[in-house]
Amino acid sequence: MALIDKDAVKRANRLEDVIPALTGHAVARRNGTRELVTRCPWHDDQHPSLRVNVEKQAWRCDPCNIGGDVFELVQRCRHLTFPEALAWLADRAGLPHGNGHGPTPPARPFVRPEQPEREHTYTDAQGTPTAKVIVWGRDPQTGAKIVEQQRAGGPGGWLKGRGVMGGWPRTVYGAERLTGVPGLAICAGEKDCESLWRLSLPATTNIGRRKKVAGRRYAAARGRRDSAGHHFRR
Repeated sequence: MALIDKDAVKRANRLEDVIPALTGHAVARRNGTRELVTRCPWHDDQHPSLRVNVEKQAWRCDPCNIGGDVFELVQRCRHLTFPEALAWLADRAGLPHGNGHGPTPPARPFVRPEQPEREHTYTDAQGTPTAKVIVWGRDPQTGAKIVEQQRAGGPGGWLKGRGVMGGWPRTVYGAERLTGVPGLAICAGEKDCESLWRLSLPATTNIGRRKKVAGRRYAAARGRRDSAGHHFRR
């Protein structure tokens, strides 16, 4: 049984050509650099943040903290295993192969369960709900967390869909509990905040603004304030 030449497939499928075909997003050169940039398909990317190193044929999205080569791109976009992604790219390039996989397998989309895995509600300092972060589980093929963001307002009390968080007044998680708190921890996510609060340790995070600080998961909050006047650090 013939094997697919991985290197030949990679040479025939350059990232700058494959990305538009997979995502529908154009790839442009970033001013003053050798990198190409495009909109990331895995988050609400208003300012293109998926970077492509043409020389190394590697890509990375810093907000999503993911990256890789053309094979990993296809695996994530089409929910394929590596052998399936290899066969898909070989077919795309018109390269012969006899690895026994047959025709290109269809993408296997994530099937949303009836109930989410967990749900976190953001409020303002008065306790009024402003947004939700809903975790539905993980994609069985990629392991990526399936997260939905909703904003207060509209029919039924919540706005849904792509770009819904645009213009959302930045509010830290658990704002109603932070009044009078002199210092708190910045967490990587809402679940970590709840774990610290159960230990009587004030903590917070922010939608779309979470990051590791100085290589540690938690850090004393200082330097910036949210709309309610609470200190936090991005």
